[in-house]
Amino acid sequence: MIEGGFEMGADEVISMLSQKLLGNTHKSNVITIHPDEKDTISVDTIRELKTKFATKAGDQLAISRIAIIKRAETMTIEAQNALLKLLEEPTANTLLVVETSSAKKLLETITSRTQVIPVLPIVLEQAEAYCRKHKIPNDECSRAYLMSGGNSQMFLDIVHGRDSASVKAIQTAKTFLKNSVFERLKSQKDYADSENMQMLLSGMQAVGEAALHSTHAHNWEKVLQEVHKAKELLANNVNTKLVYLRLSVML
Repeated sequence: MIEGGFEMGADEVISMLSQKLLGNTHKSNVITIHPDEKDTISVDTIRELKTKFATKAGDQLAISRIAIIKRAETMTIEAQNALLKLLEEPTANTLLVVETSSAKKLLETITSRTQVIPVLPIVLEQAEAYCRKHKIPNDECSRAYLMSGGNSQMFLDIVHGRDSASVKAIQTAKTFLKNSVFERLKSQKDYADSENMQMLLSGMQAVGEAALHSTHAHNWEKVLQEVHKAKELLANNVNTKLVYLRLSVML
């Protein structure tokens, strides 16, 4: 189990693991499962994986086939129970990789049967070493690191100006903070969707923490307090529009 999710660099870890184990000879022997259009991994998908596991992977290598379940927390309970059977009866020469943002989002019976490998945040020294290697100015490097909070994928996206979800979140947050209350309320319908709301909060947290480290201004403390409160309200199933309204007025 690779714990940390895409944003922490789990994809890179899995890619390197696959390359190391399979090499070039068996690199096509990778089965990857993603959530469907409903953002769910169904029991039928896991059953199909079990059927594929019934075929021999080959014995030229200790590991001749790798199956990867991306965002495993989106599996239904039925799917997780079906996966449990695969974990209890592992297939020879096959590695099953379960990628998740948090092991706590999966059944304990699954977690207890896997080797959990957390993807840890990068430290400032690692970020600075990367920037020196790629000739990125110190101020840009420092700003990107602070905004990322040690999140490796976000750090790379920011420092290279990539058109990614994390960069979009930061840009959205900056626009929100710059706008007047009236302008924010005009955009309320855009944040009725919980995914857009979470993106806004993620961007605001990144901008706020970076700014707080740079200026220590009291207003940035208030921004972070309101972001924390908004996340708390959403976790308690408060209507997304009401959370956005509160955020718009309080800042």
